[in-house]
Amino acid sequence: MKNIVKFAPTLILFFSLFNSQAQNQKIDAQKIKSINEFSNGQFIAKISDIVVDDKLFYFLDIGLFKVFATDQNLSYVNSYGKEGPGPKELSKPQQLLIQGDSNILVFDLAQKILPFNRFTGEIKESLPFKKVVTHHKTLLIDDKLYYSDLLEPLVTVHRYSLTDEKEESGMGETAKAVTMGSHVISDEKMIYSIYGENQPVIQTFDLTGNLLYSQDLSELKIFSDRLAQKAKSGVKISGTGNIKLRATGRVFVQDAQLFQGKLYMLIPQVSKKESNRTLFNTILVFEKQDAVWKYSQEIQLPIDGTYLTFKVFDRGKKLVTFETVNGNMETFNISNQ
Repeated sequence: MKNIVKFAPTLILFFSLFNSQAQNQKIDAQKIKSINEFSNGQFIAKISDIVVDDKLFYFLDIGLFKVFATDQNLSYVNSYGKEGPGPKELSKPQQLLIQGDSNILVFDLAQKILPFNRFTGEIKESLPFKKVVTHHKTLLIDDKLYYSDLLEPLVTVHRYSLTDEKEESGMGETAKAVTMGSHVISDEKMIYSIYGENQPVIQTFDLTGNLLYSQDLSELKIFSDRLAQKAKSGVKISGTGNIKLRATGRVFVQDAQLFQGKLYMLIPQVSKKESNRTLFNTILVFEKQDAVWKYSQEIQLPIDGTYLTFKVFDRGKKLVTFETVNGNMETFNISNQ
């Protein structure tokens, strides 16, 4: 008994380290399929956003001004939308949202939202929306939009009524402008704003808009290493002729998704082949413990690719992405079993 007590701290430390390593698993995504044209012969230009329902993927191609629907094997099903300045045309499309049982909303920087019937392709009359919403995730709850507006970056989350066509009170404020925008997502219990620039942060709000918690992610090693990167400033140190180094590392959350209680974030990594090139090919996975999101997994996409957007599907076992270097839509197996 004495020996067991003597070694108990060592055993606790061992199991603690073991559990910590087990929780932070690294998964190499296994490619299932890659296409650069749809099965109807239409080439893919540039996909800025993806939404998923029970059976289909919907891709917004901002180069072709179209929404494409495919099955989960990336086989073509339908497409709709055309380029133009009219109220039922796409001029500067940016992102997608599913609304209700049949509609899909296309956000256009030409200050409008276009509702499409995602089954028939019927285009309804556009809605006015005079806000600058880029590719960052926008949330829709009932008739309320929650979004990041680049013209008003000190407010973390803006709220807008589609029914009344007017802005309501904002949620949260920052001391420093969120110039890169933020992703706004929800688990139906809370609303989360995720932004990353020089200080990656997750803010948690209740559904009425009260800020409950603000979590700084910059101490995570994968972020702190990135933020600590230095480059020559161009300023000479007096008397030595040496060039002063300054911190230039930045963290930018390219895309984010909440899926079955897990938070997925697409972040940049420095290319292993070209040190001056940044690639978006790493997805961090967080799981919530009490009020805090705990880093649990890292999904590594192909190291020579850079990805603009993604969606996890099939009970968290797979993901679909757009790789921008080669213009490919790709699906991956991310199950570690």
